[in-house]
Amino acid sequence: GPVEDELHEKSSQCLSNSFHEQEETDEEIPPSIVYTGITASATMKKSIEAMGGSFSDDISSCTHLVSDQVKRTLKFLCAIGKGTHIVNESWVQKSKTAKKFLDASEFTIQDRECERKFRFSLKESLSKARSFGPFLSGWSVYVSSKCEPKPAQLKQIIECNGGKFLRTLPKSPNSQTFAVTIASDAAAIKGRAPVCDPEVLLTGALRQELCFDEFSLRASSLEL
Repeated sequence: GPVEDELHEKSSQCLSNSFHEQEETDEEIPPSIVYTGITASATMKKSIEAMGGSFSDDISSCTHLVSDQVKRTLKFLCAIGKGTHIVNESWVQKSKTAKKFLDASEFTIQDRECERKFRFSLKESLSKARSFGPFLSGWSVYVSSKCEPKPAQLKQIIECNGGKFLRTLPKSPNSQTFAVTIASDAAAIKGRAPVCDPEVLLTGALRQELCFDEFSLRASSLEL
């Protein structure tokens, strides 16, 4: 899956949004549902549409993302930053049976294996994004053309997570800009902006944390 000293001075630990519980409010807005990794049957689509819901591929405006597990897909990483409901398919099935859309918070995906692997809690990450804004709020990010995932994909992740995507590096460094590239390209950027591996965006979106130390390309132990 999609997978220098200045930077160290800025952050000796993760720059993390604090976590508070967000009060859930009932909304009458008909759900706009996006699937990732799995697909909805024609029968299911028909039933949900009859209830006033709709299906979409537009992650930027959907209300619910349906998946079977945590996935590091473009849609999933964008949805976390937008605080979108991320639910298992039981929400769709049980809503169909109940003939009304059930409280999505009861169906948030739980994937202990993936959450343990990437050291995050999906529920906490969603709460951070909803309560305090996505983790890249106020940041500008330059993405090298050599990056994987491709810059076009990272642009969506950056923007859905509150950041500004830069096609070119600023002429002079500033404290709210960093660059994302691959290790072999880091020397060309060093000195113009702090440089990180793309994982600062991918894992960062999962955690809703900007962990410079962990993903700075000055780290000799970084696995690429």
